[in-house]
This record gives sequence, structure tokens and C-alpha cells, in this order.
Amino acid sequence: MDLLQHPLVQSLVVPLLLALAGAAALRFALGPAQGARWAGLALGLGVIAAAALLLTWRWPAAALVEKLPWCLACAWLLGAALEALRVRQLMSWFAATLLWLALSAWIGWSSMPMAATVVLVGAGVLAALHVPDDGRATAAATIVVTSLALAATAFVAGSLLLMQLSLLLAAATGGLALWLWPRARIRFAAGAAVMAGIGWLALAQTTALLTSAPRGALLLLALGFAAAPIAARCRLAPGRAVWIEPLIAAVIAAAATGGAAAWTMQAPPAGGSSDDPYYQPRWN
Repeated sequence: MDLLQHPLVQSLVVPLLLALAGAAALRFALGPAQGARWAGLALGLGVIAAAALLLTWRWPAAALVEKLPWCLACAWLLGAALEALRVRQLMSWFAATLLWLALSAWIGWSSMPMAATVVLVGAGVLAALHVPDDGRATAAATIVVTSLALAATAFVAGSLLLMQLSLLLAAATGGLALWLWPRARIRFAAGAAVMAGIGWLALAQTTALLTSAPRGALLLLALGFAAAPIAARCRLAPGRAVWIEPLIAAVIAAAATGGAAAWTMQAPPAGGSSDDPYYQPRWN
């Protein structure tokens, strides 16, 4: 078997190495100051490049999974634009929320209550990731944990493809996090926060629409993003905060999301064919 076709390589090794190496290339090519600022874009590059091994880029994209790579690309482009314009955190959050409103409508809502929930949850998740610079590693830790929890939930709900994509996001964020912890050498700014936040939200919404995962379990996963602002507000000595706060964020996120997979296991299976889209794609 071609090594690149192995699921674990596609989901874990490729995105982690691409994000890790991409951040290194940007940092060394642009210098310590500018490189640290732009290195966060490597997260998106790792996610999009690795997702290209799993998903086909088609336009027009009609089915849900076909829309995911375009959502990821839009998030990366917005993050890069916000970084280039040096937009303040409030305006960055506002722009990301508007993009998420458009993308979530494009992905599709099954009802108006779902539409309102998706938009409000998205605004909260994106706000949680726009933490101050001194809390940059807490956001990365939160994304890793919540993405792993989303992967477990998607697996239990019956989609190995969505599980792989969620693992992919966790791995790429982990690759970037190696530059942030235990000593921060880059910034986790808009280029990374917008990409990771919208990527996670798109995967969660697709999981809600395509699998038997309970909506309440997915809301529980989103609650895990509260770990980033909570940990960033811990009053620790500056020298210790850099490496302790991400650990606190990871523990809080794990506690908030730990029951989602178990909840999904108790849910009745979705109606219709039991074929996993990973093996026989319904979106093909």
C-alpha cells in the first residue's frame, strides 16, 4: 500500500509535519519578528494540503462533504487577509463570524432553530479563540482537545471520513503548538484562530447533518472552547503561565467534552442506509 494512502498517515503524520515544517519555513524565511507573526498560517496550509488527500475539489460543490475543502480555503484566506491588515481582535472576530454565517448557510441548516444555534455557537467559539497574545498556546491546546473529541464522536456516530478530518485538524494544530509550547516562538494570531475555528465548526455542522450524533453532544463539544479564555485568565507568574496555562486549558476542554462520545453511543442509529460514507461515499 502506498504510504500516503494509509489513514493514520493522512490524518496525523502529514498535517502535523506540514504545519510544523511550514511554521519553521515562514519563521526562518521572514525572520524572528515577521516570521513569528505569519507562522500561524502554516496551520491552514497543513490542513488544506492534508485534506486534499482525502477530499476531491469540485466546483460547483453540491454535496456537504464536497463543500468542506472550499470552507477551509475561505477560512485560510480570511485569516491571511486579517493578518496582513493587522486587524484588531474585535474586528477579526466580527469578520470571522460573518464568514461563518455565510459558510454555515451554504453547508445547510435543517431548521431555523438549528440555524440560530449554529450561528450563535460559531460566534462563541470564534470569540473564545481570539484570546490575548499571552494566551496564544491556550487556544492551540483547546483546539487539539476539542478536535480529538469531535473525531471520537464522529467515529462513534459512524463516519470514519469525518473522524479522519477531525484528527487532521487536531494534528495540524498540534504541529503548530510545538512552536508555542513550552516556550512561545511564534504567535497564534488571526491566521491560525480563524482557520482552526471555522474548520472545526464546519466539521461539527457536517457531523450533525450526516451522522446520528446528537445535537446536544456536539453542543457539549463546543462548550470545550470556553477552556481557552478561562485558562488565559488564570493568575500565574509570567514565567510559569506560558507552559502551565495550555495544560489547564487542555484539562478543562477534556472535562467539558469527555462525555460527548459516550452520549453519542447511547443515541439510536440514523435512519436509512448504514453504509459509511468513508467506504461508499454518498456525496460522490
